[in-house]
Amino acid sequence: MKQPAMITSLDNNIEGGPIFLTFQYNPKELSFTRTVDWNPSRESLQQGDAIPTMDYRGVQPYTLTINQILFDGYNERVSVQGKIDMFKRMVQPLVTPENPQPDCLNLKRPPVVLFSVGFGFFFPGVVTSLTVKYTMFLPDGQPCRAMVNLKMKQVWVTVDQSTGELTTGTGMALSPAQLNSAGRGKTHRVGNTARTGAPQTQLY
Repeated sequence: MKQPAMITSLDNNIEGGPIFLTFQYNPKELSFTRTVDWNPSRESLQQGDAIPTMDYRGVQPYTLTINQILFDGYNERVSVQGKIDMFKRMVQPLVTPENPQPDCLNLKRPPVVLFSVGFGFFFPGVVTSLTVKYTMFLPDGQPCRAMVNLKMKQVWVTVDQSTGELTTGTGMALSPAQLNSAGRGKTHRVGNTARTGAPQTQLY
C-alpha cells in the first residue's frame, strides 16, 4: 500500500490550527547536509604554520533538502493554492511561547514540523527555506501546477522515559497521544539517546 510523504506540525498552539500536508507525489530524492566546525588553532596561526593545527568546535544540525515537490491540479482543473498556503504557514511566526518570560521579548516563531515518508522515515525540524514556482494557471488565474523546494534544519526530539512526554529543541512539549497522531508513534534510537518521531530507518 502506498504511503504518501507528509508534513505535520508538532506544536500545540499554532494560530489558524495545526498543519497537515500530504504530498501529491513522493519526493524523487532527499538530500542531507551536516557541517562540522573546525578552526585553525591560535597557537598554530601565531607560529605561522603552513598547515595549521585544527581545533574542533562542534557540529551543526542536519539540513534536509527536498526539491521538486510537485502539485498538479491541471487534469482536474483545480487550484493548488491551498497546498502552497500550507507550506507558507511553515515559515510564518504562528507559535506563541508556552512559557513566556517577563524579561524577554517572547516573540512568536514558526512551527516545528515533522516530515515523514513511507512507514519508517521521520525528520523533525524547522523550515529554513521555501521556494515556490508556479508553472501553470487556470483560465480564471488560479494556479493549477506548482513546484516547491524546501529546506529543513533538524530539531532534537527527546522522550522523558518516565512520562513518555516528547520535547523538541525549542522547548515545546508533546504528549504521547499527540505524537502518535502526528508521527505514528515510532520510538527508536538516534545516537545514544532514545528519540521519538524521527526515522526508524536512519538515513541521516
